[in-house]
Amino acid sequence: MKHSIDARAIDVLEPRALLAAYASVGIVQGPDSLGRPTAQVFATEGFRENDGASSGSVFGHGSSDRQFEGDLYYDSVRELLDGRFTRDDDRGYYGNPIEQNGARYIADHGYPVGWYFADYGSTEEVEVLLQVPAFTPDEDDFEGSYRYCLVGMDTAKNESYASAGRLSIGSDIDYSSSVGKLPYDGSFITGVTPGGALVSARDEYFYLSASGKSLIFADMATSDGALQIGVAVREAAPPTFQEMAGRFLVAWGVLDGKGIDFSQLVLDLETDGDYKFYDLDDFDSGNAEVIERGFWSLSGSTVVLDRDKSTDEIRLIIGESGNLLVASQATSDGTVRPIFCAATRVQEIPGGDEVYFTAQAVENSRPKVYQLESDQEWYRTDLASLGGPTITGAYRSWVDPKDGRAYAAAVTASGLILYTQNDDTTWSIRNLTTELGGSTRIATELCVMTGPTGTIHLTGINPAGDLVRYYQTGGVVASGGYAWGYENITDQSLEPAGLTTPAFSGLISFATSWNALNIAGLDSQGDVIAVWWAPGMTAWTVNNLSEEYGSDPLAGGLNVWLTSWNAINIGGVASDGSLKVTWWVPQHGSTWLQSNLTDIIGGPLLESASLASFVSSWGAMNVAGVERGTGRIVVYWWSPQISDQMWKVQDMTAALPAGTPAITAPLQGVASPDNSLNVIGMSGTHLYRYYWRPDLGTSWHGQDLTAVAIDR
Repeated sequence: MKHSIDARAIDVLEPRALLAAYASVGIVQGPDSLGRPTAQVFATEGFRENDGASSGSVFGHGSSDRQFEGDLYYDSVRELLDGRFTRDDDRGYYGNPIEQNGARYIADHGYPVGWYFADYGSTEEVEVLLQVPAFTPDEDDFEGSYRYCLVGMDTAKNESYASAGRLSIGSDIDYSSSVGKLPYDGSFITGVTPGGALVSARDEYFYLSASGKSLIFADMATSDGALQIGVAVREAAPPTFQEMAGRFLVAWGVLDGKGIDFSQLVLDLETDGDYKFYDLDDFDSGNAEVIERGFWSLSGSTVVLDRDKSTDEIRLIIGESGNLLVASQATSDGTVRPIFCAATRVQEIPGGDEVYFTAQAVENSRPKVYQLESDQEWYRTDLASLGGPTITGAYRSWVDPKDGRAYAAAVTASGLILYTQNDDTTWSIRNLTTELGGSTRIATELCVMTGPTGTIHLTGINPAGDLVRYYQTGGVVASGGYAWGYENITDQSLEPAGLTTPAFSGLISFATSWNALNIAGLDSQGDVIAVWWAPGMTAWTVNNLSEEYGSDPLAGGLNVWLTSWNAINIGGVASDGSLKVTWWVPQHGSTWLQSNLTDIIGGPLLESASLASFVSSWGAMNVAGVERGTGRIVVYWWSPQISDQMWKVQDMTAALPAGTPAITAPLQGVASPDNSLNVIGMSGTHLYRYYWRPDLGTSWHGQDLTAVAIDR
């Protein structure tokens, strides 16, 4: 696939200028004054910030093309732990509904294609949504074969229709319907909009998902006699039965005499082979009645639902690694009929509160994980008390964005140990090294990397000095936990290409929004060395960023922070204590730059191993460190809202209430989902937190986590 670096360029001051972060297509259907079905088709292109604030544009269908109608009709989206979302304002395209629901769609949080359903009485609305790529796709990115389902309106006859089959995008756009009515066979491509939509001569708009595996699309002009919306997937590799089991939120549509009858359902694919459908509203009541049941099985990349006590069946195509289902067909009374279905897997937490973030500390020689939950209480787990092998090296903790649970990984002499918090807040233990035949344990430099779709990677150096990676595969194991894979990057990528694994120190790892995976560290000369892979590459490679771009050497404190406008910033401390940042933005093409922030703004000198970085939901970049010679905590920071666009320095120690205990390096920096900014470190034998939250005013606060945490 071809990508233009220039197309990814986003001005630092206007990070939303060139590309919508998400898109949607929708259809509103209801009777006209004579009781005949009518339809309105619409689309939105918008941007959702980390705190849920949303803005964008709304387009309605027109006679010859879509028409701009105005700004987005809601201000924010709040994602819920049960796989849903809510809006503020609480409304759909058509207005304020009697009943509504939304299934999550943010790929960064583990969801592929989502949907919104609204019931206005005699009128219903269905909207499908997805997060778009971080770059503006070109025509080649859309190429391929998809399985689709769609619903629409024949505007000449005032008749609703539905169809499912295959969609091919190449030099042209071609439909091949296997069931149902299709008003035309295809069209030719006219280009890609600045918002990232592929457009056909029939004024169809196709939006590609962030993963590149799904599409949503809409015919937005009445001139060809059709208005329609659809969803399509590239067929997933055949999953295992265990991998497909789970719960899905379903937007459903069937033809009836009045048009399309839309509904919102819950589908349970149970591990014993039973399936059950529930009405979503009834399901929410806690007294859900099964509205349909039967037995489910897999046929390649298709889920087959065999209705109980009947020869009827429903077939659903599997996409997005088993996390998305779209309709193929339904057989009822011996007749094959088209249906509309977009089903999104629920990544829910059955019990407990949402975990905002974790911190870690070795107290009295015992490794402990702290976690802040949505009840604003801190909880503490002593990993050594859980059993399992003795932790002999580093350990790291994190929250998996796909399920909101706390996890930890630790270096032991017998393998890489994974700790998982269960529904009842107990913890389970797995030895990933013994699970994965042929893998080697991580001995040093353990790092956690989270990909744009929520995939977790654990990287480090094995006893032989090889760079290795453990990673979630997208499946699940029999116990219900995520399945993991293993890669020896040195053996499988670097050595075959004649490349040497650097003698790293202070490793960091990070994934960009376009899923480029990066592992970086300092070599013995203080150069920044990056081992990286990006989609389209067949192997990992190595670059010396300092040598290639003339950057000065660093002494330590390597940190990385990424921004919503796709900037990559790798900061570190030079031997003289100055803060230097090696950085890249898309408009620089292949060139990296280095800036000495201490020299630029006359900032304080820092201890070499003290850095902690984080980026707020509003795009403010923060680098905290310990000032050399004084021990004070200072923060270099920059925000898009600063009028002079210069970096600033804040003395955090001075901003805290008098008498707040001092903390020491190493520091942990976190921008939390509760909008708090946090710098955490040890104060003597206690773990201590400095934090700020918008609802607490302008002051920073201190909190003794060792004293307040509740043991589990």
